[in-house]
Amino acid sequence: MVKGTALTGTAKGNLTGETKIAEGKVDGETVTFVENATYMEMPLRITYTGKMTSADEIALTRNVADVATEKLVVKRSK
Repeated sequence: MVKGTALTGTAKGNLTGETKIAEGKVDGETVTFVENATYMEMPLRITYTGKMTSADEIALTRNVADVATEKLVVKRSK
């Protein structure tokens, strides 16, 4: 959910389960947030930076614990 420039919600992953979004922000078309997940009982920080490419799509780059970087596209479920 976006309120002003604050982004809140949850992220759900197959390996990490469900976590609350932290540090979420929307600045124009730019979206940033952090997923503070747990994997194998260890904390795992995943940062996301992206740009809205349409009203229903965001192109994101995620950095997993400063070890791996991945590009992905998220689409609104209808």
